Amino acid sequence: ELTPSQRRVAQYIYDNANEAFLLNSSQIAKTANVSEATVTRFVSHLGFSGFSEFKREIARQVLENFSTTKRLAESAQNLEGGGNVFSGILKGDMENIGTLTAKISDQLFEEAVNKLCSVE
Repeated sequence: ELTPSQRRVAQYIYDNANEAFLLNSSQIAKTANVSEATVTRFVSHLGFSGFSEFKREIARQVLENFSTTKRLAESAQNLEGGGNVFSGILKGDMENIGTLTAKISDQLFEEAVNKLCSVE
């Protein structure tokens, strides 16, 4: 069972997964209004060996949610009753880009790109 503080961390990450994987534990703690130790205990409670492993898992899930195959399958299902699949895909992509633009600053995006480029 999560403590109330750990639930705040969980809720923040759930609501902001698209940017949470770019933040460090201190930034998440500050944003969720909890201590950094609470974030560490939360990650440990979930069974991760450390914050880095937890962050990688969030990143993997975020990327999985944006995978082309999944988007195409969902768009096709949503448009089964007729309609233009291509237009549906473009509309979904535009909404996703709008959401990312609103949630991720230029600085966070640049940091993410730099981190991805430095991974071997």
